[in-house]
Amino acid sequence: MEHLFSFDDELVKSFKSNPTDYVKLFESAVETIYKTDFYDEFAPDMEVSPKFQVQVFTTEIPKMLRELQSDLVGKLICIRGIITSTSKTNIRARKAVYQCVNCGHEHRADIPFGLFRAVAPAICANNYNSGPDKQNCRLNSYVMNTDKCEFIDQQIIKL
Repeated sequence: MEHLFSFDDELVKSFKSNPTDYVKLFESAVETIYKTDFYDEFAPDMEVSPKFQVQVFTTEIPKMLRELQSDLVGKLICIRGIITSTSKTNIRARKAVYQCVNCGHEHRADIPFGLFRAVAPAICANNYNSGPDKQNCRLNSYVMNTDKCEFIDQQIIKL
């Protein structure tokens, strides 16, 4: 984190408020640097595109567990503690796409980070149209189209 502080304070604020997007950007930047500066196509033992994971280290003063509030969910924070148990990773939808089985209408929904769940709309949006495009779809006609959804892994860690 100290390298980011010396580079740009706004980048640090953005990274702390939205770490999942920035970690992806940092990992792709490391991969690009590897391909341009270190990869030798004539060396047979080098991987073309290995997967990199960015680890964040900081010297900032950690927060106490009692200071954690709901406004910090999804943010990058520093705390001190001992991990006593972990859950299995769960797949959560970050962006959900629902499709009406009657008329084929697609409904897209962004799911906020945290303990929110993806919930399909009860009524098809084409029922609200006036004119010849109006459909008479039944209730709960949306099903999730998993091919168009975006998922993330989520895990619970007890301190």
